[in-house]
Amino acid sequence: MAFICINFHEVGAVDSKRAPIILQHSFQTPFTVPNWIFQGSAYFRDHYIRLTPDRQSRIGGLWNAMPVQLESWEAVVEFKIHGQGRSGADGFAFWYVKEKSLGSLFGVDPSFEGLGLVVDTYDNDGSGLHPRLMVLISDGETEFAHNHNHEHAEGMERGGCAFPARQTGTTSFMKVTYQRGEKRLLVDVDHNDSGTWKSCANIENVDLPLGYFFGFTAATGQLADNHDLHSFYVTNLAGPDLPEIYNAEQYTLNGFQHTIEKRMSELQQHLNAQPKPTTTQHADQAPPVANTQAATAELDGHVTQLQTLIANVQKEFRAEVTALRTKLEQVSFAVAAAGSAPIPTSVPTTSSSSSSSSSSFLSWSIVFLLILILIVLIRFQYQTKKELDKKLF
Repeated sequence: MAFICINFHEVGAVDSKRAPIILQHSFQTPFTVPNWIFQGSAYFRDHYIRLTPDRQSRIGGLWNAMPVQLESWEAVVEFKIHGQGRSGADGFAFWYVKEKSLGSLFGVDPSFEGLGLVVDTYDNDGSGLHPRLMVLISDGETEFAHNHNHEHAEGMERGGCAFPARQTGTTSFMKVTYQRGEKRLLVDVDHNDSGTWKSCANIENVDLPLGYFFGFTAATGQLADNHDLHSFYVTNLAGPDLPEIYNAEQYTLNGFQHTIEKRMSELQQHLNAQPKPTTTQHADQAPPVANTQAATAELDGHVTQLQTLIANVQKEFRAEVTALRTKLEQVSFAVAAAGSAPIPTSVPTTSSSSSSSSSSFLSWSIVFLLILILIVLIRFQYQTKKELDKKLF
């Protein structure tokens, strides 16, 4: 297993030591995506999450399972919109909302409460201003209309900018910064991975409650596009101390390790509880036919149990190793990120190598333990059958 080097944008004046990345809200390649919920047409591959494929009438969503309890935060989204057609639709969106649900507004419920940043790729109103990023803020009562005047924001649209993020040949970025004390929302964009941020929106009097959820949606209509997520990083701008919920076992690496240890203990207890076949016949005595048939049936039962157990152990360990790999890579990234200020354009190769060695050692240790257990089981099965064969023949 190798630690994948990720390409990062410069995060302006944000100091990584002052603003650590919050792993519970973030993700990177390769994906196993813990703490996130897939909906609709969304699925993941090693190096991207596809919210919708380039097919008509699809809706997909990805929602963070943990409510945000950060007073002030910054989020950087890396994504890609591309398709086979000259025109695409409908668009891609980043959300900070009260309820996690799919719907008809770029993949989310039109009566949402919270914040939405929508990349609208189809020029519904013929304004010629698309693709465009729109900043939507709603209390659940405001309606959205496609034919409104983008140059003078109205309704739930509070700002935005032209954002030609479709068919760029590379990934696009948007950065969202929220300062609760100032009630200010800043949005910066980079449509073609140039490494330079362009200011898109600076909105005042924005009150975003705590406890809402980060999420992403995308939708297609008669026209379609692939809407892909490549990375998402959330940093805490309110200082080094985090609310207690971020130490909850279900959201931490220690909790995940405890789950693995508990499962391994249960597997070991199950192995120890397996009955060992015994016999009272002497080697020079021919057992009665009835006893022979019973012993054979008993052995077949043990063999079947062992085969089932081996299959279950393999399945359990495969799942645990895959999930642990992702957690270890997230920790490795966090260690690498904490040592640099600001976040570098790329993770150094030496850091990747050391992280890869550490992660690989732990993962291969688990694999070695699995192989050892399987060898013991197979040896026990073989010796039991051999002993019975001596008695029968």
